[in-house]
Amino acid sequence: MLLEEIELLKNIASDVLEIPVKEINVKGKTAEQVLARLVVCNILMQGGVTPATLSRHFCKHRTNFYHYKKLHKHYTLYPKAYPEYNEAYILVVNRFEDESNVGSLKRNLQTASTIEEIDLAIANLKQFKKQLV
Repeated sequence: MLLEEIELLKNIASDVLEIPVKEINVKGKTAEQVLARLVVCNILMQGGVTPATLSRHFCKHRTNFYHYKKLHKHYTLYPKAYPEYNEAYILVVNRFEDESNVGSLKRNLQTASTIEEIDLAIANLKQFKKQLV
């Protein structure tokens, strides 16, 4: 089911950003490739997919996806400075919600904040454990 969602998102992003779908999941760093990966991965993370899971599918270290999350927050805080990302993100999310067989992404978006809180709690516990040792 997750693989279907990832493929659907990659196809939609490919169509919206006019980039071949095979170019999204490569180690390349052209602006178009990075933008497509940012959009796809941030939608998946907003839907509850963990960076560790994404790292297995996109063959990148999980820390890349934490960086993508930070960029997403920054880009959405300053939409006038990053219109290309914000427009692409909105277009891909809307098409994904229309075309997805899995159910509405909005349900998953409601749990995204809970997942972020859990991730933060785990990070805090790990930091506390380091201090104790």
